[in-house]
Amino acid sequence: MSFYRLLVLFFFILFNSQVFAQKTTSLFYQNVNVEEFTGSKFTLSGKVFVEKISQNSGVVPVTFNSSGTEIIGEPVLDLRAMDKFFKPNEWTTFTLNGKINKNSKVLAVGFMYSGKCEIYFDDLELLIDSKKGEGQNLLSNSGFEDRELYPWFLSNKPKETQTKIDTERVFSGDQSFLIDNSNFKSFELGENSEVGSFKAINGINIYYEIYGEGKPLVLLHGNNESISSFSQQVNALAREFKVIVLDTRCHGQSGCNEEKLSYELFAEDVNELLEELNIDRSYILGWSDGGNTGLILAHQYPERVEKLAIMAAVLYNDDSSIDKKVNRILQRKIKEMESQGVSKTDINLRLTKLLMEEPNLDAKYLNEIDLPVLVMAGQKDIVKFEHTQLIADNLPNSKLKIFKKAGHQAPIDIPDIFNETVLEFFNE
Repeated sequence: MSFYRLLVLFFFILFNSQVFAQKTTSLFYQNVNVEEFTGSKFTLSGKVFVEKISQNSGVVPVTFNSSGTEIIGEPVLDLRAMDKFFKPNEWTTFTLNGKINKNSKVLAVGFMYSGKCEIYFDDLELLIDSKKGEGQNLLSNSGFEDRELYPWFLSNKPKETQTKIDTERVFSGDQSFLIDNSNFKSFELGENSEVGSFKAINGINIYYEIYGEGKPLVLLHGNNESISSFSQQVNALAREFKVIVLDTRCHGQSGCNEEKLSYELFAEDVNELLEELNIDRSYILGWSDGGNTGLILAHQYPERVEKLAIMAAVLYNDDSSIDKKVNRILQRKIKEMESQGVSKTDINLRLTKLLMEEPNLDAKYLNEIDLPVLVMAGQKDIVKFEHTQLIADNLPNSKLKIFKKAGHQAPIDIPDIFNETVLEFFNE
């Protein structure tokens, strides 16, 4: 789940008075009379079970006045709990705090949701910090124990969305409420129902999308990212190439198993996907982890790669290649997850360890990649300049491009300059 997208969804309601008119953002809510509690603080909490949620989807609790034009107070999400909140297949608790404005009469309480998701709700609670409302839950049918959903309402529900009072998965009592948006037809990058497909590759399903016509150009994203990370590239590149964007295994909509993750495995997946798509040779653009995969792909399967462009790739991870502050954060994250008893099969733990433990390539490995390679990085990149220079120096046929005043996110922060650089290289 993209945390950035969640923030977009949340702040969208702050600034856009047409929230109910949006085609891809929906709402389920209850109106609560709070006239006697104006000026009081409130807490909205409850239980959520996320059975399915795609990389580009989101669900977030919100409170606002019933017209949808003004946020009530200053609701605050406990950002530290976001990862746990959206952990799949587990009942988790959410909490949202705010203050009711003095001129407010009705508080609309509920959830915004977007994209493909399947989510259960139970035991919702709205408590007011005042003597009048002390200990009183102001929500009706808060545990969804009534046969009907009322007084909860659904707004802007896509036609593909199924909702029901559910008796099979509950936190307490006999019932919960299910929003099943798993069949939602999206046309956004990474969830495009018109062009998205799956292929069975090496024991899992790899999700990919194809845009444009011409010479094949494959885009490989970074760690814990997805197809959507190339939102600023696809349209520009698809004007001249047949752009193939895919979710790496264990990312986005692609499948995952317990096989040890490695960039060699990722490269094997790409090779097999191109075989399935009957593509003999292609251009490759890899960003971050995608660049690591691109280097290995070009080395192991040179017949597949005609040209390679890499952004912020590494040969190995230590303090000589990566900003040591980043590595300390990663090490701390791994220790925290392990101390919390997170399973070794947990995908977040596996992906974080991948960043720390791989790749393990010697600079001489690059000497055998005998094809044109564009080596890119940002001037303020977390990948050290000396390491990027090392990569370029050991490739027999390379060009080096450092984007001034840019960092690791150059493809997003300076897309025009980045895209122009890539296009010029592939069109040479």
